[in-house]
Amino acid sequence: MKKIIEWLKKNWCNTCYILTGITFLSVIWWWFYVETIMYRSLLLTAFLIVYFCGGKILRVIMVFLIMAMVLFECHFILHYRTVFWQVGDQILIVASLAGDAEIINYFKVITLFEYTAIAGMICATTVFAIFMKKSRRNLWAFAALPFFLGYCWFSYGVAIAHYFEYKDISISMRKRSQAHSFSATDTAKPEKSLLLMVLGESQRQDHYSYLINKKYTPLLWNAEHDGNMISYTDMTTHATKTLEAAVALLTRSSNDNNAANFYEKSLITAFKEAEYHTYYITYQPALAAKSDGVNVIIAEADKFINHAIENRATKEYDTGMWPFVDKIIQENKGKTLIIVKMIGVHLPFYIRFPKEFALFTPTTSDEDNVKNKEMVRNSYRNGMVFSGYFLERLATYVSKTDYPAAMVFISDHGAGLFDDGQNDYYGTCKGNYHIPFFIYGTDTFWKWTGLQTKEMLYRNRNKSLMTNYFFETMLDLMHITYPGFRTQYDLCGQEVNDVKKRKIYFWNEHLDYDSLSNDDENTKPLPALLK
Repeated sequence: MKKIIEWLKKNWCNTCYILTGITFLSVIWWWFYVETIMYRSLLLTAFLIVYFCGGKILRVIMVFLIMAMVLFECHFILHYRTVFWQVGDQILIVASLAGDAEIINYFKVITLFEYTAIAGMICATTVFAIFMKKSRRNLWAFAALPFFLGYCWFSYGVAIAHYFEYKDISISMRKRSQAHSFSATDTAKPEKSLLLMVLGESQRQDHYSYLINKKYTPLLWNAEHDGNMISYTDMTTHATKTLEAAVALLTRSSNDNNAANFYEKSLITAFKEAEYHTYYITYQPALAAKSDGVNVIIAEADKFINHAIENRATKEYDTGMWPFVDKIIQENKGKTLIIVKMIGVHLPFYIRFPKEFALFTPTTSDEDNVKNKEMVRNSYRNGMVFSGYFLERLATYVSKTDYPAAMVFISDHGAGLFDDGQNDYYGTCKGNYHIPFFIYGTDTFWKWTGLQTKEMLYRNRNKSLMTNYFFETMLDLMHITYPGFRTQYDLCGQEVNDVKKRKIYFWNEHLDYDSLSNDDENTKPLPALLK
């Protein structure tokens, strides 16, 4: 220990450089971890400037501010850690998927003020290191370094400890779910059948005419008019984020019972118990199948396919999933469930369609500015038309089968388009929750599933519904049942009543859906481009 202290005394300058470097890298890493670059960069810059220019009183104030920041953030993390770890898992997924356009868009939204703050911090740190090399009498200034180091590394320690605590809870819950069984059975027992379940992303119902129209989706448009496609007009989701919304679709969980996805398995397992071969195709990487939330559900499928990795040529668009779906359907030798998770019209909207689908112009990459509302909506409309184009090809695959086959489409949630001044899922407008939902089947399928089933589905098409009707409806659609089957949530079995009070989830509070505002795009006539 004495030798170490002696070495530090003799080599104090190098020690200062090492500590400064560690501090600098730690602060940078922590900034990006919680995405609050601004105030940390300003605080560090101010701290360094005060030590050069300020007196003792200012220095005391600065140290007090640093200590207050440490205490506040440690307290905040301790109480909201679960949220951070779930977000952390998703950051890994999204970061690995980011395309060139998304990366460029990220740098565009960083303001000049933010760039200036970061540059100022780097310059101040450099000047501080050079100055300290020349002046030993200011060595005491490094007494402030333990605050930075303690702040960063204590936070890391807390983060790591609670991360593993959270993971242990998650593993425990997964073990409980492993023992769970629906004991589902197939009452029809066909030799071959197919359900293609397409989970959309950010499509909103009041833009339905952009999604399904005579020009770009003639098969689906005609099917809707001849009775082979049943579309629901008033379906609402529980939440505006995929983590909550998709889980509510694929499990028996809801806002009143949102833990069901932990101790119960999903719709995928129910189909597997009914002897279906199950596939999950998505734009998310393999990491998704090993993560938390909805991604735990993905792992239940017999086969997981990430088209963005296996088909890099089309990784930016959902159309990259076409070859995989087509191949599975052509090779189908039994009962098959295929779940396709779209990237759809997830923000940023302007990169969700190829240039040949830029039907509505002008558009913009600055989608956070309410002044660009109409241009943002143009991008969204283009994305919706392209989503319909994607669905049309999938429906074509289904239509060519000679056995019972159906395609179901439902969006996980909608998107805000400055209805209430907010974009994407930040606002509380009906467009965030009101979603399209339809069931398309071949003539063979409707004969197989039964005229009574079709009649009940048709009668319920205009009812006020929520996505907790999805689970049972999908099972009964394919003649699958299980002990404790919730008939009250089955749109196939009976004519249901309107859900009188639809409770939706917004961040950490529950709201009444019918009390929300909406700027209803569907009141406008269908554009000539889509006729």
